[in-house]
Amino acid sequence: MPMKTKNIYFAFFLLIFMNTSFSQNNNEPVKDSLTWYIYIGGKTSSQYIEAKTIAAKQCGLKTNYFYGDCVGTFDYKKAEFDRKNELVYAYLVKNYGVDWATDFQEQLQIALEKLTSIENE
Repeated sequence: MPMKTKNIYFAFFLLIFMNTSFSQNNNEPVKDSLTWYIYIGGKTSSQYIEAKTIAAKQCGLKTNYFYGDCVGTFDYKKAEFDRKNELVYAYLVKNYGVDWATDFQEQLQIALEKLTSIENE
């Protein structure tokens, strides 16, 4: 194969590789890949955590919890999670508006009521 043909093939594959690399890094959140990092300080009801997971899933989010303690010795985790969650918050504002937290709280309350009623049966 002549050198010119090899260079053309190399340039073609390089162009394809660069195109796929750049298209994946467009800063647009992918709904299925967003993980909401949540810091839980102290004792929290397992129903509340399950309800929060259900409500987050309805928004297209995965959840990852870190359990701290009552005296706040793990507050550094909360700050770390706030930084990690910037993309999640941008996604929520874009898709649910600036009042996303109010809507989320309503979904959380509905999920919590369903879980509570199931447990009380």
